[in-house]
Amino acid sequence: HHDCKLGKWLDTDGPVETSEIGPDAQSLFESIIEPHRRFHEASSQALELKEAGNPAAAEVMLTEMHQLSALLVDKLLKLDTLAAGKK
Repeated sequence: HHDCKLGKWLDTDGPVETSEIGPDAQSLFESIIEPHRRFHEASSQALELKEAGNPAAAEVMLTEMHQLSALLVDKLLKLDTLAAGKK
């Protein structure tokens, strides 16, 4: 989960950029880390389950991925709103 674009940002510029915006942004930033990790975990599990011939369980993981994706997008949009208000 450190190799995707979001993961790289979380590991590099994200902490500094959000700290410059303020404590609310820092809190939002910190709340992104765990669901991001879980998203990648669910995607790996979905692939493994599909390859193992268990499409029903893979679908469960895909549903979790969609839910986590929506959560991450919501948090990132809130972070963007905070950043826009800072300019």
